[in-house]
Amino acid sequence: MRAGAGGFDPSTGTANRSLKGISYWVKGYFSGGALQVGMNVWHTIYALGALALAGLGMYAAIEGKSSHVETEC
Repeated sequence: MRAGAGGFDPSTGTANRSLKGISYWVKGYFSGGALQVGMNVWHTIYALGALALAGLGMYAAIEGKSSHVETEC
């Protein structure tokens, strides 16, 4: 095995990665061809939209509860 190369070292039983930190995630996000990158982008947009809708739902529930409490008194 070359020094500094990623891979599995059978003598120690560990996997050696040449990429660390954010570069590891960026390489995985943008690898696999145009279709895979497009799917990754779509899934990111979809997840951010789901988080935004969850936040709006929580906001509406809190506002509804607080307005209900104010009109009760």
